Amino acid sequence: MKAIMTKTLALAAFAGAVCVPAALANEVEITTGVVESQQIPQRDTLVKLTKPISVEFTDTRLEEVFAYIAEQTGAKIDVKWISDRYQTGFDKDQLVSVVAAPGTALDLIERVLDEIEVDLEEPAWQMKRTGEIEVGPKSRLNKTKRVEIYDINDLLLELPDYTNAPTLDLQQALQSSQGGGGQSPFQDRGQDNRDERKTKEERAQEVIDLVTELVEPLQWVDGGGDAATIRYWRGAIIVNAPDYIHRQINGYPYWSNGVNRAAATPSGRRYVQLNPGTGLSTIDGFANEEVVAVVGGRIVRSGRPGGGG
Repeated sequence: MKAIMTKTLALAAFAGAVCVPAALANEVEITTGVVESQQIPQRDTLVKLTKPISVEFTDTRLEEVFAYIAEQTGAKIDVKWISDRYQTGFDKDQLVSVVAAPGTALDLIERVLDEIEVDLEEPAWQMKRTGEIEVGPKSRLNKTKRVEIYDINDLLLELPDYTNAPTLDLQQALQSSQGGGGQSPFQDRGQDNRDERKTKEERAQEVIDLVTELVEPLQWVDGGGDAATIRYWRGAIIVNAPDYIHRQINGYPYWSNGVNRAAATPSGRRYVQLNPGTGLSTIDGFANEEVVAVVGGRIVRSGRPGGGG
């Protein structure tokens, strides 16, 4: 009787476990779909802006141009317009004429920015933390900054040049071997011709000078601007700057900077290696393909798929 009661209780517990999800089925929301790339909103926006666009604008209002790009790509574009709060910005009614040859939506944005001039100030674009692409005068973009630390130890490494190595006097060596004396055949050059090596801090300053001269030279505080600062500290440079300056220094870590590369083998044959980011890839299906190999000088085939082998 005790065994029968135990089995009855176990069955009741199992039935309750099965019935609970059924009762709560209406309260559970099941979602399906493709998850965006690694949950990086900036990358998702850049992917949308790689959509090919071929269009021509003739005396078109600037507001309509950006609205067209946003509609075609689905990307969120934050345009810095002139408003009661900001006297510096883009004029919605400014007319632009742009011919976009076959290219991406991002190429079109850059062509539009080339046609815009705001109080002799150069416009730019950058990515916001929330994922939108932000376009406007640099003075407006400079209001949003972030600090990045770039390791430059590999750039500071200096291989020693041993220019003071002793020279070998062969004549003296031969005389010594014939018992002509015990003088050493090596002659010391001394230390007078040795070049003074630069300190690590001096080499770091050279790196800083290159960055500030090549990347937005008018925006650095040391150059008279107010957008960015750069300092050296323990093998790294600390940069406090807007996103469009960081992009020119190091690119975007989440965005591939090289899609394909051609290479040559010793036999002279060439091949192309594709290196796109796989974070954007999806599996469309599986298929069997014949494999061909060379074994012992003979070509061996795996056979056509579906042959039953």
